[in-house]
Amino acid sequence: MFVLYINDLLSSINYSKGFSFADDTKLIGAISGLQDVELLQEDLNTVIEWSKNNNMELHENKFEVVSYPLNESKTMRELPFYSETVQYSTPGGVIITPQNTVRDLWVYISGDRKWRTQIDKTAEAAKKMAAWVLSAFHDRSVNRRRERYCIVHVWKILNDVAPIDIGICFQQNMRLGIKAEIPAINKKSQLSVRADYDRTFRIRAAQLFNLLPANLRSIKKLDSFKIELGKVLEQYPDTPPVPGYTTTNDNSLLSWKRTHPIELSCA
Repeated sequence: MFVLYINDLLSSINYSKGFSFADDTKLIGAISGLQDVELLQEDLNTVIEWSKNNNMELHENKFEVVSYPLNESKTMRELPFYSETVQYSTPGGVIITPQNTVRDLWVYISGDRKWRTQIDKTAEAAKKMAAWVLSAFHDRSVNRRRERYCIVHVWKILNDVAPIDIGICFQQNMRLGIKAEIPAINKKSQLSVRADYDRTFRIRAAQLFNLLPANLRSIKKLDSFKIELGKVLEQYPDTPPVPGYTTTNDNSLLSWKRTHPIELSCA
């Protein structure tokens, strides 16, 4: 009902582009001079006036503005009036202070068009969740669960159950069966670059999937695949690293395959 209620809101603006999702609305305008600032300000005033006419109050103290320079030139930013092109206000006199970073539908966007804040916030949340998970379990078998998920996701991509969102392709081999392709990296690349490459989900998931027996990779029913996958994973040792103790390896299936080759079978 709320969506229907605000259905004509965006049709009231004249000079900028408007977007709404639930109760969040944004105005976007290209600013090349003070006249463009005035037009964007006019659209902002129109939206506020619309809300008053429709008995809906906007949280003017929560308004935010962010500016995205489209080139590396500092000419415009050095002009005396530049500050006036990034500052707006409401009819009630609330000044909307320019921000370097704002949160838009839970995604942090920055004026420099970089994603460092979003990455840092996501990583921080993931660390907190990981700490909670690891404090709730007596062992560290979470890693094995994650690798199982990677394998299942690749199977879903192969069988059109999930979109090809990580660029994995497959090839059919008469002797080895269906295998995920693993593109080569330039051998002249720095060691740090090659290490990062090997740790990417795209590469690691394909490597894990290729560990499976050929007949397991060719199973077409998800439930059957998961059952047989569980039988295969049971054949690998599961000794998660524990702080203060020396372990054989990092407990990855890939590490066990290298250090303790296992003859895998799938009924």
